[in-house]
Amino acid sequence: MGARSFSSWVGGVVRRRPHVVCLLFAIMFVVAASIGMACFVPEKLRDAALKIKNDANLVAQLLPATLPAPSKIDSAYWLPQNWSARQRYWFHHTSQGTATIPVPYRWFLALERPELSVRYTSLTDNEYLRRLGFIPSPSSKDFDASSPAYGYQEDAKGVSSTWTASMPDNANGLPVGFAIKGGVNPTTGEFYEDQIGLTCAACHTGHLEYKNVSIRYDGGPAMVNLGEVERVIGLSIGYTLMLPWRFERFADRLESIEGRSVDRKKLRGDLERALQNIKKQKAANDGLLTRQGVTNLDEGLGRFDALNRIGNQVFYTNFLDPATGELPDPHLKGNFARNDAPVSFPPIWDTPYFLWAQYDASVLNELVRNSGEALGVSAKINMRAPAPGRPLFESSIHLSDIARFEELLRGTDPFSPGEASGRQFNGLVAPRWKDAQDRFPGDPVGHRRKAR
Repeated sequence: MGARSFSSWVGGVVRRRPHVVCLLFAIMFVVAASIGMACFVPEKLRDAALKIKNDANLVAQLLPATLPAPSKIDSAYWLPQNWSARQRYWFHHTSQGTATIPVPYRWFLALERPELSVRYTSLTDNEYLRRLGFIPSPSSKDFDASSPAYGYQEDAKGVSSTWTASMPDNANGLPVGFAIKGGVNPTTGEFYEDQIGLTCAACHTGHLEYKNVSIRYDGGPAMVNLGEVERVIGLSIGYTLMLPWRFERFADRLESIEGRSVDRKKLRGDLERALQNIKKQKAANDGLLTRQGVTNLDEGLGRFDALNRIGNQVFYTNFLDPATGELPDPHLKGNFARNDAPVSFPPIWDTPYFLWAQYDASVLNELVRNSGEALGVSAKINMRAPAPGRPLFESSIHLSDIARFEELLRGTDPFSPGEASGRQFNGLVAPRWKDAQDRFPGDPVGHRRKAR
């Protein structure tokens, strides 16, 4: 059909069926608008899709969740709590032996945010991770105990201890609560490369933002959205595989990180297998929930169903065959429970002196509690069968470091006899409102609070 014939045909359609033309233009407008929203405001498109039933919900699942709007931070300040800057940083980034994020560390550094953007948007961008609730932290290479940008200052000599806090590896300046861990899988005996594991600090380090100042404190409730982190990783890998230019950018960035060329065909295959594993695990979990006739409750920012998640990881996921993803006994499916009790992360500055731990007083020993927590955020453990060199229940948990976390929190016994303790508590103390108020001299909010 020539240009003249085509224009004549279009003109005929316009004259005979104007309603068809209007419909076509409406469809084109909706498609263009949807693509534009997906590229530039994907969160708003997801919110709209969630309000529609059936197929639109699938669209919602393929788009990132709505996160808090970006906020400007001009300065930061860690409140005095009896810890030195070095002890804080050690607590923030020392591994418990976990491998929480199910991709290699180097991939995490190279992946992009799950947004249909034409330009590179790093997943590790501090502003983006801050919107997920994480607190920015300096690189271990550039750590300065008096760095104003990250709020550290030497406000205390630190908790008395028999050991000196070392400098954990955080060369790329990942947020508080991120630690790097690699090693041998006790289930398979195979080496696994460095992955990111969450630390105690991921859930038990808090901050307030006021007048462009970030007020930070250890041991308080975090505001992270850990459930959304899981979706972000899967979506990021999915977008990287679907969009050719994103895969090329991912491979280029990986080559820059590693300082060598990568086999792109093999890399794509590795990405596809990682995504399939994530999708297979999600499908299995969704199937279990469907058969139970229940759904997970949305946890959101600052809340987490820690006990059910720990139980699911330890008594269900850890029994899955690493190669096939199958259970050795179908009765183990009964161990899986929905996330239905999301609660705020509790403060922990006085828990070493509690007889029982957890909201429901379910754990008597703090080392048992913290080992269970490490297993819940994917420390590796052999739950299947003993093998030569791989005893049953062998794990990747760093018990010695977990014991030191507890020592930092507890300090020396202020009621012990002798002069060594000085009869004064020197563990982690709760933050004082006055210390935060002093950062805003003359501020009316601070004065009203003081008046009460």
